[in-house]
Amino acid sequence: MEQEQPKKIRRYTLREARKRLTTLKQYQAAELIGVSTGTMIQWEQGRNLPNSKYIDKICEVYGCYRGQLILKTRKELEEERQRRMEEKLNGK
Repeated sequence: MEQEQPKKIRRYTLREARKRLTTLKQYQAAELIGVSTGTMIQWEQGRNLPNSKYIDKICEVYGCYRGQLILKTRKELEEERQRRMEEKLNGK
């Protein structure tokens, strides 16, 4: 009997999650989550990250699970992308 392949979970940045999983505008999401639009902008741009309380609220509003959210700063995402490019160039 063949084993079923586990489904790959689609992961989203905060901006992608809002745009793909909801029809909310940034200011509407911020209001429902209980933060200012400025805070929401910082989170979506990766300048700051939400704390645990807000991550739970984001998941509730967007209808997703924590594991679906990519919670990294812009700098971390850029470093990861750079590392992957270098590995690809080096044939790893």
